[in-house]
Amino acid sequence: MGIDKFGFCLMLMPLMAMAETNRITLDRGEQDRVSLTVYNDNFAIMRDSRTLVLPTGTYHLDFRGVARDIEPSTVSVTSSKDGLRIIEQNYQFDLLNKSSLLQRFIGMKLKYSRSFLQNSTYEKVLREGTLLSVDPEVVQFGDEVEIEPEGTISLPYLPSDLSTMPSLRWLLENKLEGSQTLTATYLTRNINWQADHVGTLSPDETSMMIYTWVTIENHSGTDYHNAALKLIAGSVNRAPVQKMQAQNLRQAFDIAESAPAREDFFEYHLYDIPGRTSLRNNHQKQLKLMEPTALAVQKRYVLRTEPIRYQMPEPVSGRFDVVLSFTNKVMEPLPAGTIRVYAEDQRGLVHLVGEDRLAHLPVDGAASITLGKAFDLTADRRQSLFRKVSDRSVDVSYEVEVHNHKDEPVVVEVEEKLHGSWRLLSESHESDQPDSTTLRFALPLEAGQKQTIAYAVRMEW
Repeated sequence: MGIDKFGFCLMLMPLMAMAETNRITLDRGEQDRVSLTVYNDNFAIMRDSRTLVLPTGTYHLDFRGVARDIEPSTVSVTSSKDGLRIIEQNYQFDLLNKSSLLQRFIGMKLKYSRSFLQNSTYEKVLREGTLLSVDPEVVQFGDEVEIEPEGTISLPYLPSDLSTMPSLRWLLENKLEGSQTLTATYLTRNINWQADHVGTLSPDETSMMIYTWVTIENHSGTDYHNAALKLIAGSVNRAPVQKMQAQNLRQAFDIAESAPAREDFFEYHLYDIPGRTSLRNNHQKQLKLMEPTALAVQKRYVLRTEPIRYQMPEPVSGRFDVVLSFTNKVMEPLPAGTIRVYAEDQRGLVHLVGEDRLAHLPVDGAASITLGKAFDLTADRRQSLFRKVSDRSVDVSYEVEVHNHKDEPVVVEVEEKLHGSWRLLSESHESDQPDSTTLRFALPLEAGQKQTIAYAVRMEW
């Protein structure tokens, strides 16, 4: 046997004499039904039903194995029988470990033991010291104070307020004897889901086959076994809660094939996952959300400029965004999430061509996603005129030279952002104004062609 610096043993016999006789423990082994409704705002509603035989009288009941990130103020409990009354409720999140144990014994005397090899046998040496602090462990042995002393610690008893897992503790009064089912309902943080949309472009880039999956992440501090699972898409307003401390989390990945059924729920959409599933803590699970569907798409090239100030001393170069626009004809609302778009090369190999965030998209809703920057389309923008008209107005002119380096014709869009009060004075090409801050030009370009857009505006303030 070697010396274990961090080991400790618990002297449990005194504990038995100190144990409360009016306490009942209800573990997860008694679970009958688990139901989980997960929102895409990083929280969930948990419904945990457990069956047991309760005696009559007043006593404590430990409902063990709840989520670590439970919101205690949201807990409610119901019974399958009348006659049960909850008098007091506590949430125990101080779990059993070396640090939490020693915290309970600060200022008390503890026994430290060490074993030495003496003449081919081990001799055990005991000494008693007063615990002064924890993290680091400081102990006073007589006239000496040691920091993190070596040895095995013997504790006189196990504190009853520590638990091996997060628990709800109720002081309850039961008037009906016999078997009954208790159902605890509560909100817990750090369970989230998001949609993952996968699009595959057709060879002519006019349509896209879209597949939609959902990824669920559980970092709530507990496992959910054989749970009925529902997902809600939408933005639910909640009062602010205290920010959780960041933690290093291990992740794993699971895939399930079942496709859920959707229904309208209040102002949101609810997806009911068929059958039952399990969500392990610090794991991900992926579920099919809807069957693949073909959508018509339009590929656009958009140059977006936004001057920081009216006067522009030097020309700037820009790149065109590759934008994919489509209307949701899936006939199902598309929940918010990441959309990744792939395309096949001439050999039939599939490659990623871009990804973006997709906001909640209702049926017949229009969306535009940015896939990346066009390699063979360039633009140079410069200010050709800046003239002060009055103390509260200036005239400015801009030129945008666009060059198509492709070997095929394209139509490009140039969107000029103009903030404040402005009025168009002249333009070389016809424009439109999709909103009060945007002047947009659509410009056809032949293969290898170069053109210049010029316009003048009056800015007023």
